[in-house]
Amino acid sequence: MHWLRQWRPAPMAALLIAWIVGTAALLTIFFVALGRSMERDYNELGFRLGATEAHIRVTWDGMWLQLVGYYGVVVVLPPVLVWLLWRRARRTA
Repeated sequence: MHWLRQWRPAPMAALLIAWIVGTAALLTIFFVALGRSMERDYNELGFRLGATEAHIRVTWDGMWLQLVGYYGVVVVLPPVLVWLLWRRARRTA
């Protein structure tokens, strides 16, 4: 952890903020694209089954806890761990 001890606070903050913003944006784009794709597939399936109108919608209400979990694990957890390791490395210096 010697290399982590050498980081100054400003570059460390910039790195952590960039991680949070970048991964949150990518994860949001992924989920929106996945939802639209699922909705399009369900509509197409409804038309193939002979429905005159396909009223199948992708609802995010049932998945909010899972989405928050994904954001917590992918977006928030890595910067928090790096920040804690950085603080520990600077304390031992």
